[in-house]
Amino acid sequence: MKKIAFVLVAMMLIGLLSVTACQKSEPVSHAYLPLYTSSTNTTAEAPDDIVVTPGGAAYRANVHQQGVENPWPPIEMKTTSIENDPHILRVMYREHITTEAGETRNNILYINQTGGTIDSDPFGINLYSGEIPNGIRLFQENSWGLIGQRVKLMVIEISDEAAPGLYPLEIGLEIDKKDYGTITCTVLVTEPPEDATALNNNYRSDANYLSVNLPDGWAAAEGPGHIVTLSHLVGQVSFNSWGEEGFWSREEIHGTRHTYGPPTVMNSLPPGEAYIVLVKTVMPPNPDSEPGGYSQDDLSDLLTPGDWRLDSGFSHFGFSKWGEGYDLQIACDPAATDATVEQVNSILQSWRFDKYPAGNAGWAIVFARELIPDAFQPFPIYTGIFSSGNNDGVVRSIESDVGEDKTVHFRFTYHWDVPSLGSSRDNLASSPQHWWDVDVSPKGKAALAGEGRDELPFK
Repeated sequence: MKKIAFVLVAMMLIGLLSVTACQKSEPVSHAYLPLYTSSTNTTAEAPDDIVVTPGGAAYRANVHQQGVENPWPPIEMKTTSIENDPHILRVMYREHITTEAGETRNNILYINQTGGTIDSDPFGINLYSGEIPNGIRLFQENSWGLIGQRVKLMVIEISDEAAPGLYPLEIGLEIDKKDYGTITCTVLVTEPPEDATALNNNYRSDANYLSVNLPDGWAAAEGPGHIVTLSHLVGQVSFNSWGEEGFWSREEIHGTRHTYGPPTVMNSLPPGEAYIVLVKTVMPPNPDSEPGGYSQDDLSDLLTPGDWRLDSGFSHFGFSKWGEGYDLQIACDPAATDATVEQVNSILQSWRFDKYPAGNAGWAIVFARELIPDAFQPFPIYTGIFSSGNNDGVVRSIESDVGEDKTVHFRFTYHWDVPSLGSSRDNLASSPQHWWDVDVSPKGKAALAGEGRDELPFK
């Protein structure tokens, strides 16, 4: 089962738990919660991620392994009773949930029958709800569990625009069309905590999804800056201490020879000055690459503040992020003052990548491809056309575009029986294919928007 994390727009506190017993013994029917088909941001683990243990499904925060640190306090659960005469069920689930805006949270319901066992088929267990407040969506997952017990997962999804406040939710349980009543929860949505450091930043690069706090007298340049002719190195954003707008340290040209490296950068500095540049290394995509790269919002795992005048004054740090390769270069003239070195460190410590780089296809594709069935993977983490390399006639293609609201739209297409002459667009157009459309929201929530064309060759 894929990792699911409840997206709540702010902090939810499920307060009161009131139980309404339904005494009807004849079958009834409600409009059930829809099945959950989305994927949520999985770049970081959450305490209520669902993990499978020998004892069944559990929250990540409640699972402890010898020698493995668990950074979260346990998620508290409450047991209550609901009934449909003569059967009484004991339900254990979360009474309180706290989360930020734009998140998704999970609520596991452990269901047992007092004085007996539940013999119902897992598909006979369903959740329904009363009126759902604006800004909140509720879903359910299929049931599972051990003998005599059933486990039901409810997903609460809070939109990014939901206003802070209390949200009452009334959740009902049906087993084999028998109504066992409802559990009323109160959800508190609060504003997410603000990052004081990021709020003080006075320079933002929208194109690079980052911000810094520039000291007085410093200037910036926005890319793309082609620092080397016909090269894979492209400047993304740069900062210099002498206040020259639009400055890039570029290649040195000696006749027919073009050079760029630490000496080139150091030679471009005025005496006593410093320069910071983020360079993208543009390379052909590797279809075998897996998601990963630098996951921190700041630079704390990449570098340590220090005296950048040492070691000839040039330092660089390579990393990958959102499907791209980067090199962060820092140049500081050995004659620079201590004050200039402190300014360099202050910029690096204030550096913040966006937590949600809305509209970035390299970031969004990681979540989007999770919704493609495993049988038709692996789809790469790059857009383009990719042959399997096995001469089996299989080609996978990915297209993307970004909407005005920064939603990224993907089309994943699985082609088969493609002629061996290659994956030209004409060959692909005439070959059998099946596509999936996936939308990824600015907060990294992926949802299947549709699928079609030919019937898949297997399941």
